[in-house]
Amino acid sequence: DAFTTNLSSSAVVSTSGRTVTIGTNAASGWIAWVKSANAALNSVSTSATIATAGTVNNAPDNLNPTTGYLLDVDITTDNATGTGTVTQAANYGAEYAGATVEEGGTLSTTFQPIAASDGTTAGDVLTLTERAFITAVQAAATDYTDTLTVVGAGRF
Repeated sequence: DAFTTNLSSSAVVSTSGRTVTIGTNAASGWIAWVKSANAALNSVSTSATIATAGTVNNAPDNLNPTTGYLLDVDITTDNATGTGTVTQAANYGAEYAGATVEEGGTLSTTFQPIAASDGTTAGDVLTLTERAFITAVQAAATDYTDTLTVVGAGRF
């Protein structure tokens, strides 16, 4: 998921987002997790890094005026087909439930929960959006990257 606008020291910049669609017959629902390869955006051409901001603490962080890189996860669709309700409760995704375009959760190199459901579904959808905010002296580069791994499991 690429940043389509150059990173900026005057505003938080976001990617367009990627979706995750979940379907399960697990009676107790599902859990989804995310892990970052680097907990940072890294540039090979400049050897520069934009580290993740904040700490993993069940609450989103705000990037403005903090320099860094975060992940916001929105519950795009809580599908009415099935018995489950999608939440981002404490220890089940609250970290990534940003309420504004400047908020998101701290990335980790270990799996962190991003959302969960308590019943069956035929198509819950999460949207994952990366956000970044830099200082005016951050090395300019077009190759800042990170790899996020998203996994999910049914709770039978």
